[in-house]
Amino acid sequence: MSAQTKKRNRRGRPPVDEPNYIACIDWDFGWKHPRDFQELLKAWEDGLAVEDIARALGRPLGEVVVYIMDQWEKGNLPDRPNGLWGRRKRA
Repeated sequence: MSAQTKKRNRRGRPPVDEPNYIACIDWDFGWKHPRDFQELLKAWEDGLAVEDIARALGRPLGEVVVYIMDQWEKGNLPDRPNGLWGRRKRA
């Protein structure tokens, strides 16, 4: 056996090197109140831009973008003109 010890297989999977960076580890992806989604849906349907939605929800932009992507993928948010930008003009 080599001088380096192999990492143990986890439930039959091949050994995995630990990542040296985990993206968004300090973000909070928990949404605790059902009203958060209702506020998101209303703002989305009103055509607010993602920055305005984040401000209205009192959450960082990145967390809100991920929440919107999650809800859109699940079919909980309708398509809309200009997507994330809503009625706001893109620069």
